[in-house]
Amino acid sequence: SHKREYEANTRLDTRVFNHQWRHNLKAELQKKTENSERKDNNYEVTYDLDRFLDEHWFLRLHGRRKRDYLGYDSTEDEFGAGPGYQFWDDEQGHFNLSTQFARTEYTYHFDLSSLGLGRIPVEFKFNDLNVNWDYRQQLGAHNLELFTKGYIYRPHDIPIGYVSSSESGVRYHVTDLV
Repeated sequence: SHKREYEANTRLDTRVFNHQWRHNLKAELQKKTENSERKDNNYEVTYDLDRFLDEHWFLRLHGRRKRDYLGYDSTEDEFGAGPGYQFWDDEQGHFNLSTQFARTEYTYHFDLSSLGLGRIPVEFKFNDLNVNWDYRQQLGAHNLELFTKGYIYRPHDIPIGYVSSSESGVRYHVTDLV
């Protein structure tokens, strides 16, 4: 038997500046098929619009959608707004903190057609207050980079504590496309 496999992973991460405005767009698409059976099928899109009030302070509008067609068959939507502070942003790196009030909505789609019930959506909606950080700094000869980014939030309306997610580390850039 011949194994047929298809895999596509596409990622976009860009920032565009226009006077007092900064547009941050991140998108990721993952698809994988083995022998005509889907193994992975999801995407995530995040858009942040920052309006700078001066050299450091800004207001951010935030939107994110994450969709997983397999696995939990879920949709996650997040919309928020709030202030931020940019400590620096230059060729060597950047560091900013922001906080926002957000509305998050999760929808899980359960397939109960074997029980004669069809697809049943279950929704969780809540408001939250969160803090986000994004730090990146080039070290030495520009091939080494120190980074950390993430968030911590406290949902309202539901009885759980704090939720956080972060990534940090050191990157070595083998190629430089600048």
